[in-house]
Amino acid sequence: MPKFLKLSGLVIGSLIVLIGSVVVAIYGLSNGRIHKRYTVNPPAIVVPTDAAALAEGERLVILRGCGGCHGENLGGDVMIDGVPGHIVAPNLTKGKGGIGNTYTDIDWARAIRHGIGKDGRGLWIMPAQDFQTMSDGDTGQIIAYVKSVPPVDTNWGKSSFGLLFRALLVTNQADLIAAEKIDHHATVHAPTPGITVAYGQYLATTCQGCHGPKLAGGPFAGSKAGEPEPANLTPAGELKDWRETDFIATIRTGKMPSGRQLNSAMPWQSFSLMTDVELKALWLYLQSLPPTPTGGK
Repeated sequence: MPKFLKLSGLVIGSLIVLIGSVVVAIYGLSNGRIHKRYTVNPPAIVVPTDAAALAEGERLVILRGCGGCHGENLGGDVMIDGVPGHIVAPNLTKGKGGIGNTYTDIDWARAIRHGIGKDGRGLWIMPAQDFQTMSDGDTGQIIAYVKSVPPVDTNWGKSSFGLLFRALLVTNQADLIAAEKIDHHATVHAPTPGITVAYGQYLATTCQGCHGPKLAGGPFAGSKAGEPEPANLTPAGELKDWRETDFIATIRTGKMPSGRQLNSAMPWQSFSLMTDVELKALWLYLQSLPPTPTGGK
């Protein structure tokens, strides 16, 4: 056999061994994080049952975007199915295949605020970091509503991470398990509702999932391929020329002061359920942010 063929065979064989070793390492390192169990015992939360609380819980579920993953009927859905993995948003109802019959109030609070499932493992792609500062009152009303929704029979199977997601997890290129980042011992101090910067900041946690932690938008944020980039909501973005009335009208109608319609990725229909107090507080907070270049971290 010619020497160059032997050399080529050695190189290819070495590459195969190297690639195999990397894959094994990725699976080994990611398994430890994927299957890690957390011991978190959140304090009891009052879960009301009156009609007003259930109605407010429904409004909060819509505002917080729960239906975007779990479906409008909270019957769950397959979020991703392909090379990255098979990622399921579970059925939250008491129907067949749902978790509603097995979760206690404490389990719901642990999942919402801490991103931890009933089995103690971190929930995948559950944005609990956006909900960890949610007030006891809001959390209780959300739990109350979720427990009250009609049962839906769906079974989407179990989630599984493929090699791509595992590699992103190991290299810390994506926050896929919120429980790893959350301070599980932090005390919640939710501000009193009112037209204040503090209350606006409390409400703005809902916006961070798409617009980024500094609300500066850009490609780093939660946009999907083919969708417009989330807007820069700081005074460095388009809002710098807006007034409070422009902001409220845009959220209520989906149409910006320029006459341009908000893109379909922006769930303005859900946010239009915000009260005037909430929108005014949110506007105050956005105006208080330091001007940050689009995509700035």
